[in-house]
Parts: sequence; structure tokens; C-alpha cells
Amino acid sequence: MFRKYDQRGRLLFERHIERVELDPLIAAFPTVWPPRPDASARREVPLVTPVVRTAVVDPAGNLWVALVQPFTYVYDGDGIRTRVVQFRGAGIIAPASLFFTSASRVIVAPGCCEFRT
Repeated sequence: MFRKYDQRGRLLFERHIERVELDPLIAAFPTVWPPRPDASARREVPLVTPVVRTAVVDPAGNLWVALVQPFTYVYDGDGIRTRVVQFRGAGIIAPASLFFTSASRVIVAPGCCEFRT
């Protein structure tokens, strides 16, 4: 889920990240998490598997959300998903980092592969 706020801090919208690529990951979540002792607080803390690897806003104001599954969702400034991207270099890349150049290019790590946006 992500939210967009205006300059005064008012909520403009909230969007849930949903799509067929996430279904297997969500279905594999347990309904009950095993307790894990937290010795410092004397309480139990559940651990949840991450779904998002990284997220960044490009120079045009689009939000790019790279998932643990090797898919990246692109949302425009209104929170509408415009694309689902799967980066391919020597194989399928699950981005840990995205960097945008001024020439409408995205550099994806690992691998430092360059793609047109």
C-alpha cells in the first residue's frame, strides 16, 4: 500500500498494490505466525516476509515499486498503475535498486543494466 499527500500534509489518495503476480506470494503467507521470543522486551514478535524490495519516484513523478517477485509496478502521479515491468539482462532481474538518469533511462542493480523508461 502507498499514500500520496499534498504539500499541507492532507491525504490525496491511498492505493493497494494488487495484481496476479502477487497472488502466489500472498497465498503462501501463513494465517498464524509462529511466535519468536524477543528477550529484550519479554514479548513475542511475529516476522512477516517482505514483499517490496525497493521503491523510487522517477523524474516524471511516476512511482516504481520493485517486488520480491521479479516484477516492478509503475504508477503515475494519480496512483494509477500504468505498467508492469520485468527486467531482463543475462536473465530475469529482481531489482534491489533503481536509479534514473536525465536521459529517460533507468539503471537497475544488481548488474547495473540500463533500460529505456
